Amino acid sequence: MQKELETNPGLYPFNEIIYCNLSNPHYLGQQPIKFFREVLALCDYPHLLNCSVTSSIFSSDAITRAREILDLIPGRAMGGYSHCQGTEGLRNAIAAGIATRDAFPCNAEDIFLTDGAAAPVHMVMHLLIRDEKDGILCPIPSHFLYTSSMALCGATLVPYYLDESGGWAVSISNLKKQLDGARSEGITVRGLVVVNPGNPTGQVLVKENQCEIVEFCRNENLVLLADEVYQENVYTDEKKFISFKKIARSMGFGEEDISLISFHSVSNGYYGECGRRGGYMEVTGFNSEVRKQVYKVASLSSCSNLAGQVLVSLVMNPPKVGDESYTSYREERDRIMLSLSRCAEAMVQAFNSLEGLTCSKAEGAMFVFPSVRLPKRAIAAAEAMNAKPDVFYALRLLENTGIVVLPGSVFGQVPGAWHFRCTILQQEEKLCGSTPQSSAMAALRCYSSTAAIIVPRRKICARASMDGCSSSESRRRASSSVSFTCKVNKVYEDKNMGILCYTDETGELLCEGLDEGPRLTRQDIEKLTQERESKNTAEDWRERALRIAGGIDWSGLQSAAATGKK
Repeated sequence: MQKELETNPGLYPFNEIIYCNLSNPHYLGQQPIKFFREVLALCDYPHLLNCSVTSSIFSSDAITRAREILDLIPGRAMGGYSHCQGTEGLRNAIAAGIATRDAFPCNAEDIFLTDGAAAPVHMVMHLLIRDEKDGILCPIPSHFLYTSSMALCGATLVPYYLDESGGWAVSISNLKKQLDGARSEGITVRGLVVVNPGNPTGQVLVKENQCEIVEFCRNENLVLLADEVYQENVYTDEKKFISFKKIARSMGFGEEDISLISFHSVSNGYYGECGRRGGYMEVTGFNSEVRKQVYKVASLSSCSNLAGQVLVSLVMNPPKVGDESYTSYREERDRIMLSLSRCAEAMVQAFNSLEGLTCSKAEGAMFVFPSVRLPKRAIAAAEAMNAKPDVFYALRLLENTGIVVLPGSVFGQVPGAWHFRCTILQQEEKLCGSTPQSSAMAALRCYSSTAAIIVPRRKICARASMDGCSSSESRRRASSSVSFTCKVNKVYEDKNMGILCYTDETGELLCEGLDEGPRLTRQDIEKLTQERESKNTAEDWRERALRIAGGIDWSGLQSAAATGKK
């Protein structure tokens, strides 16, 4: 579709594709933090530190930080291997940053620097899972990283559904029910995954819920796997991010009380450096023998990339008050976070204003996860395409607006419910402009507000003026071509336009697109309706309609249109 737009700009009712499926901040226009990039540039090319012009180009604290970091790296070699857990000096700096965040000590020996957060998740799954009799409690919906990793390791997924009506909270009673059910089937449940802030659901857990989760894992002897990669992405004043380690220590639980592995990365937050592949896991609450095995598995990958390690140390220790870069750093950070917050709020309001959509408040992360109420005929059309209804909806959304979203079935959802995930990372002018050509929100409103619903059919063998379609014999004859989800009185078809129209038992005219030929878009329907309302004579209406949509066999449709139905 992207290539078709480039070669034939008028082919679709939009000028560009808006990628709301991507969690890729810089690709979508978010600007990097200047201080971080200055330090990385100086570390990658240390010769700059000896140039006279450097002090006029780079901030003094960036120069100082780059010198300090290079002194921590053996041989000052950014292109060399490091310790398999990561450069010791950088781990010390990261541990200090974690201690500042949590107000509890952090041991650098608990830190494993990694290529993003996906790599340590895969590593931990391999360590925890022995065979299909081992299981992991995993939230539904959740990022497919966890379900895919479990499948690769041969683990049994033990799902627990987040409570959408309660702001996607974790229900302890549901956790207990799922745990007991798995154990009764001979599954050894070894861990619990919690994503906070949530992906794709965008919730931030309250402290009380986190305490319940920690207590549950301690009582049930489960490893708590805390995905905290969106910890900087919080958009509500009513809540704040609190790490699970801080929760556990605040409850008085130490190393001997609970096993906890926390994940973080530089791919999100106000920094959004996905391509740098920097991350870490903090491993606490395991005995020395288990830690040896973690170390052995980590050593198989030699080490994570040095640039990513440096960036993690910067993220956990950004400029402070009094540093030359602090003012500009704070302004950049606040500007990015304010923009994300505005986009999140605008999206939630827009989705909740659209018929058939409801959306929980976006409290954190980079996503909203609206619920879609699909009509029966849309579900039937999806089944005719061998597609899940939310996939069908996402495809129709793309074809009509150019907006790309991820269907909720990718993440899992309560049976019978349908959602899609939409990122809040697009530039504000694209999300909140005033016209469909420049605004994703306006395009969504245009798509949602049109009365007629055009859906594709797999074949176009329906005959025009097919009477008595409600009889069982007629339905049987038509079953090889078109299936109807309601009692049908009359069918009209135009193969050139790929349109199938029929009246239901109430006399309402329903229009559906066929697979072959160009489709009547929602914009065409709106134009036809406007033209019809502005002209009185059927002949003028027919001529104008042909010019607008082209190829309609109006003799077949005119009698139905005369009923006054849209």
